[in-house]
Amino acid sequence: MFSPRVLSRQLRTGASVQFWRNMTAAKSTKRKSGASRPSLAVSLMGRVGYAARGTIYLLIGISAGRTTLDPGHRPGGLTQSLKLFQHYWAGGIVLVLLAFGLACFAGWLAVAAVYRRDHPGRAHYALVAGMLGDAAVYVGFVGSVLGMLFGAWSGGGDDELQSWIGWLVGGVPGRVLVGLAGAIVCGCGAGLVAWGAFGDIEGPLELPPAEKRLVQPIGRYGTGGRGVAIALVGVFLVISAIHSDPHDAHELGGVLRELRGFSYGAAVTAAFALAFVGSAIFDFVIAGFRRFNPRDP
Repeated sequence: MFSPRVLSRQLRTGASVQFWRNMTAAKSTKRKSGASRPSLAVSLMGRVGYAARGTIYLLIGISAGRTTLDPGHRPGGLTQSLKLFQHYWAGGIVLVLLAFGLACFAGWLAVAAVYRRDHPGRAHYALVAGMLGDAAVYVGFVGSVLGMLFGAWSGGGDDELQSWIGWLVGGVPGRVLVGLAGAIVCGCGAGLVAWGAFGDIEGPLELPPAEKRLVQPIGRYGTGGRGVAIALVGVFLVISAIHSDPHDAHELGGVLRELRGFSYGAAVTAAFALAFVGSAIFDFVIAGFRRFNPRDP
C-alpha cells in the first residue's frame, strides 16, 4: 500500500504533467488559429473572385444567346458585355463590385502561384509564370472596368482593337508582332481546350461524388468552349497580320458576330453561348464549394 505522502506526491506530479499538456495544447490551438486567419482571407478572396468571373461569363453567354436568335445583335466580350451597366447609378455599383471581384481573383491567382508546390522542376516555373500572367490579365480587366465606370474608356470592341492593329501592321515588324501575338493567343486557347479535356479543372470540391460527376462535364465543356473562342481570336489576329488588314482582327464579341454569318452560324453561336453559361455555372459551384488552400492545388 502507498503511504499518504507518496500518494500526495504522485497526485501533484500527475497534475503538473496534465497542466503542461493542457498549456501545450492551448498554445498549439492558438498557433493554428493564428495561421488560419490568412487562409480565411485567401479563401474569401478566391470565392469572391470566382463569383465575379462567373457573373461576367454569364453575361457573355446571354449576349451570345441573343446573337443566336437575333443576327442584328452585337455580342460582347469580357468587358463589352458590361456596357449595359455603364450609364446608370445602380449599374455603377455593379461595375464596382465586379472590379473588386476581379481584383480578388487576380490576388487569388498570385497567392496560389507563389505557394503551389505540386509540380517539380521546370514545370513548376512554367505553372507559376502562367498563373502570374493570368493574374496580370485580370488586373488589366479591373482597369478596363473602372475605366468604363468613370467614363475614361468606352469598353473596347472591334473598333478599338482594329485601330491598334492598323497602326501596327503598317510595317513588317508590326505585322510580325501581331502575328506572334495571335500565335500566342491561339496557343493559350489550345492549352485551355486541353486542360478542359484532361486536366483537374475543379480542384478540391467539397461535394459528394454524385454531384461532382454532375458538374464536371459542365465545367469541361465550358472550359473547352472558352478555349476554342480564345484560339479563334488568335487565328483572326494571324489572318490580319498575313493580309495586313486590321479589319480581319476581332475580339471575342467580333468573333461571335463573324461566326453568326456563316452557314449553321446560329448553331455555332448557340454552342458558344452554352459554353460560357456552363463556365459561369461551374465558377459559381467552385465559389461555393471549393477549398481555397493555396498550398493545395
